[in-house]
Amino acid sequence: MKLAFCLFKYYPHGGLTRDFLQIIEVCQQRGHSIDIFTMKWNNVLKDLNVIQIPYRGLTNHHCCASFVKNLFSTIRTDDYDAIIGFNRMPGLDICYAADLCYKYIAEQQHCALYHLSNRYHTYAAFENAVFSPNSKTHIMYLAETVKQQYIKYYGTQEDRFHLLSPGISKDFIAPSNAEQIRSNLRQKFHLQPQQKLILLIGSNFFLKGVDRALQALAALPEDLRKNTLLWIIGKGKIRFYKWCAKKLGVNTNVKFLSLQDNISEFLLAADLLIHPARFEAAGMVLLEAIASSLPVLNTDTCGFAFHISRAQAGLVIPSPFKQENLNNGLVEMLTSKHYQEWKKNALNYANTENLYSRSEAADIIESLISSRVTCTKECIA
Repeated sequence: MKLAFCLFKYYPHGGLTRDFLQIIEVCQQRGHSIDIFTMKWNNVLKDLNVIQIPYRGLTNHHCCASFVKNLFSTIRTDDYDAIIGFNRMPGLDICYAADLCYKYIAEQQHCALYHLSNRYHTYAAFENAVFSPNSKTHIMYLAETVKQQYIKYYGTQEDRFHLLSPGISKDFIAPSNAEQIRSNLRQKFHLQPQQKLILLIGSNFFLKGVDRALQALAALPEDLRKNTLLWIIGKGKIRFYKWCAKKLGVNTNVKFLSLQDNISEFLLAADLLIHPARFEAAGMVLLEAIASSLPVLNTDTCGFAFHISRAQAGLVIPSPFKQENLNNGLVEMLTSKHYQEWKKNALNYANTENLYSRSEAADIIESLISSRVTCTKECIA
């Protein structure tokens, strides 16, 4: 089969990019021919046929609209068995829905005037082209909360949704020398044995709840706080959040790091992952922590929050969010006698659940193409 994979932009450490490449790899292993269409590509991987589509625009939404217009004036849809998009856009046969519903986010984060903007109309139209009941696009998704949001806002038919397993890398599974890796990284950063290391990983610090984590850190009892560190790994408005940390009196407890290639080593070196996200379609880092036998404290607004509850690998803060609940949860997780039990439960869950496979995506793509071909033949007959 010949497949067209479409992605607005390639980001080296992006979760969407990782999923994109993993699914392409599985499809290639099955012998399918793949062309990649994108605005920007800075990946050095070989054996990928990448076509960069020219675009114009001063804003992101104008660039995306220009890309879509030029994309479908460049490619002949008849040349491909399926056009698969990893961003919401018109003209797709299959869409990988990694994000929460745009209309939902716009309602939660913006005032009514935002709905009059060109940005809103562009992205809402792209989303409608995928999820409208009149669309024929099929959707691959990772979390039930995502599916239910789209059905609520668009009335999308249930049979157009296809659930995937998370597909995290097996590199995150704690190896036999996990303790040595932990010790080495902690020594590298001069951490003392009595110090507790909390990680918060991800970009867009507001959505990930960095401010919430800083407040929870500041609310710790003094004797606990003085030996507790919070490392924030990702991309965001670092200067602002450094100011917040200083205002809260925890600036000496907080370190900001850029996205790391060896993130699995940081998970092994840490004592807790905190993820108090405001919105999170899935939250792959929650499962990466589980695979690393690292207990997790997160909000229930993460699509993968149910894995933490099911695994009994930490605490989930319920909605509506209250800072006091997060504060208390952090104290409990840093002092609880159940800590080793959470670690053991996480490792057991990682070893018994299907968290790693990406073959389902290729199965779905092949099945949908085969069904369409069969339907076409029957219609002709």
